[in-house]
Amino acid sequence: MCKNTKEFTYKLILSYDGSRFFGSAKQPNLTCVQNTLDNALKCVGVFKPSIFASRTDKGVHANCNVARISSSYKLNKDFVLKKLNNTLNGIYIKHIKECEFEPRFDAKLRSYRYIISPYFNAFNKAYCCDYAKEIDIQLLKNALKVYEGEHDFANFCLSLDDDKNSIRTIYKTRIYKYKDLVVLNFFANGFLRGQIRLMVDFLLKINEKKLSIEELKEQLACKEIHSRTLAKPSGLYLKSIMY
Repeated sequence: MCKNTKEFTYKLILSYDGSRFFGSAKQPNLTCVQNTLDNALKCVGVFKPSIFASRTDKGVHANCNVARISSSYKLNKDFVLKKLNNTLNGIYIKHIKECEFEPRFDAKLRSYRYIISPYFNAFNKAYCCDYAKEIDIQLLKNALKVYEGEHDFANFCLSLDDDKNSIRTIYKTRIYKYKDLVVLNFFANGFLRGQIRLMVDFLLKINEKKLSIEELKEQLACKEIHSRTLAKPSGLYLKSIMY
């Protein structure tokens, strides 16, 4: 008798507090988002590892990451949603939907948000980048425009996987003030490891007149490296992924 080989696949939309985890990708003997989710999924009979659309580093948050899970039987979505959210700490499953998709390569757009606070205190330490200096919004708006378009971001990434190149397209950038906060938004077809934190750190150095927009153009054109330091992970949020 042949066994039933049909597999049911589901899209999970989840948010998480990055300060609780050593990044999203599974790592042995460390508390990561994927490890934590996969362990919770066993409680509902799902034993295959999840596949995430985007990886986030230690301390980086997600308002809306996407994962695919697979099961040999049809899941009761309402039960799974309730069970997971009652089991998980630091992770919240927003939605579960049955569908066929490739989480990484089917994504058309990813957006990130970076939040800067002029204050340092116990309440925002893990969720904002504290930066006490006055920010020149117009100057950074001009600098952000340099990032827009298709570029080789080889000098704005920490490492490349073997199957990746460093060319990415940033469709739009935005900077604005919200109350006491300064918020940066990035919309692109994809991002490299550490890319946004390297980009933001360069912007803050431009704000402090330590670097210039011309030097930013040189680094982006792969002519010369002027800065390779990272902005704090606490201010960075994966905002959305669109398919």
